[in-house]
Amino acid sequence: MRLTVGAEGVYRVGDIRWVRAGTYYGPEVAGPDGCEFILVGMSTAGLRLDYDPANATRMGSLRPD
Repeated sequence: MRLTVGAEGVYRVGDIRWVRAGTYYGPEVAGPDGCEFILVGMSTAGLRLDYDPANATRMGSLRPD
């Protein structure tokens, strides 16, 4: 299974994607086998007003190599 997020890249089973609130992304396109994911959010209490979406990066992977 895989999920493609715009020009950001392809995520596979075990990958982690971390973005700050207000980050623009998309479209999200599931692979031919579909895609399941867990979305975790937080309140705006932790929102940084000086956040620059241009600095958002892919955080890592839990996939075994």
